[in-house]
Amino acid sequence: MYVNGILVDPEREAGTGAKGPKVTEAQMVADAFDVTVYPVHNASKGVFLDSLETITDKLNMSSEPAVRTIADSMIAHVKSGQQMTYVGHSQGASQIARALGITIGAMKQAGGTQAEIQAHLKVLHIITLAGATAHWPDGPTYDHYINTKDSVPRLLGVGGLFANGGAGAKFHTFTVSTTRKDEDGLPAGIANPLHSMTDAVDRHTHGLSVYIDAITGKPIQQADGTHPIAITNSTR
Repeated sequence: MYVNGILVDPEREAGTGAKGPKVTEAQMVADAFDVTVYPVHNASKGVFLDSLETITDKLNMSSEPAVRTIADSMIAHVKSGQQMTYVGHSQGASQIARALGITIGAMKQAGGTQAEIQAHLKVLHIITLAGATAHWPDGPTYDHYINTKDSVPRLLGVGGLFANGGAGAKFHTFTVSTTRKDEDGLPAGIANPLHSMTDAVDRHTHGLSVYIDAITGKPIQQADGTHPIAITNSTR
């Protein structure tokens, strides 16, 4: 199951729109990992409200229907013992984390011990791409992909100094920078002081396609040239 990040409208996710059919984000994930993908749409309400919802996701306060859909799936797979992979980009990873919390809460309510819960959670495989959540519970199998130039995983996600990606998590890091349009016109050597915030919506640094190209090993064409991709893998 794939959950999109902020600023993704239904037409874009469905592959339709004024410019005709195009590859959807879910299809990009399917091609990158060579799996069948079921998209769970994280509705967009604009950059401000989407960003606010990301914060409420982290505080376990938002009411995004996608969270309930993922949680129901997780609970069903934990009960059946059938494996399932959940892929979240940016805010989508935060919603997967919330769903995981709901799943763990249901297991505790059913009388499961911590050891039992962690053992049952092993059927869940979670992949974060620029994830906006820093702390993940032990139990599931984790793969975290991080662009070291992307402020979202560095400031809000598992790229931070005190983050916890979950026991045995695998971290896949790469570096892709961009010449941002918002820096045009600034004097030489002067950076945009708001770059950490603008990175969050800069699809040349934070966008799904940057991560997908890194996973598949494709070079990424940027305004300042083509960047070869080399992913560094580590386990913590």
